[in-house]
Order: sequence, then C-alpha cells, then structure tokens
Amino acid sequence: MDSPRAGRPTTHIVKPFIQALEGSVENELFCLRLAARLKLPVPDVQMRRQGTISFLLVERYDRSRHNDGDISRLHQEDFCQALSVPPEHYALLYRGEVPDLAPLYDVVCTAAYQRLAKKLAMAIGRRSVPDTIQLQHWLSLVPATCGAQRLLIKDIKESADRIRSAADSLLMELEEAGITHTILKAIRAVIETRASHLLRITEKA
Repeated sequence: MDSPRAGRPTTHIVKPFIQALEGSVENELFCLRLAARLKLPVPDVQMRRQGTISFLLVERYDRSRHNDGDISRLHQEDFCQALSVPPEHYALLYRGEVPDLAPLYDVVCTAAYQRLAKKLAMAIGRRSVPDTIQLQHWLSLVPATCGAQRLLIKDIKESADRIRSAADSLLMELEEAGITHTILKAIRAVIETRASHLLRITEKA
C-alpha cells in the first residue's frame, strides 16, 4: 500500500468504524463482498484490526498501475459535473477515451439499524419504501412489452434466489475467518424479508 508522501497517489483508503453505527465495518465488508458474488463491480476490500479497533482497507478504483510499478490517478467526474443530475448516481470513470461507470462504493445495509430511515436512495416506480414496492412499480422501469416485462420478472426471481444463497455462503466464509458480529445476522434477516417479498409479488406473473 502506497503512502501519500510527496503527493504520490495513494492506492487504498482506510475506513474506520462509525461510532454511531454498531458493526459498520462488518456491515460494509459483508455488503461489498456480497455485491462481488452477485457479479456487481466493487473494489477489493479487506478487514483489518489494530488492537481492538477494526477498519476496512479499500483499494482505490480511480488508480491505474503501470508495468514499472508507478501509480497514476484516473480522471473521474460525477454526474453532477457531467450532466447536472442528482449526486446520488454513480460517477463516470475515464480509463481510456470512453467513460465507464465507477464501481459500487460505500455500500452499507442501513435497514439493519432500527433508528435509521428505511427509504431507498432512489425510488422504484416512485416508491421509496421497499415493502411497498409492488410488481407494477418494477415494471415501470422497462418498456411496456411482454418480452421486456417477462425478462425483468425472470431477473427479479433469479436475483432473489441467488442473493439468499450467496449471503449464506458468505456468512459461513466470514465466520470461518473469525469475522462475526450481530449486525451480520440482522443484515441476513433484511435480505430474507426483501427476497421473500420479491418472490411473492412475482409468483403469479
């Protein structure tokens, strides 16, 4: 891991635990690794400890490693800069001449904390509370054709099944590595609730 001495680009970000959110390190580690298992683009992340303090070591995605070992910064701009749209959308990353979407980052299951708001960052069919999102709201995201709607329903069912099995295997893997926390069971419960809801609203489609 490179240090920021003399203005050199850093290669990793150190993310300590958030005091107001119990188990925030384990939470983000689980969510990023789960996203990776679901084939979503995420940076490499490792959990480390210094004494009794836990933290995450996240590889920077906006860096390029060269054959001679040098590290250079990749140009990046968010959609606010590029298109004047809300900042919660993913950033644009320039690896070459054509921009690409930056990987998922800062992924935490806020629904595992009772005191935090349950609204999604971005609405689906103008609904922001997951338990109120029905099939017609999902279908509003695709063209109103039988083919597009059947494909979306198929993807929803497959994703709901896949995320449950992926979460279970990841929990076992983390436990074998000595990474345990009550927040992980809370996240798994959220996943079960959401996945069951998705399967229920699509079962008659």
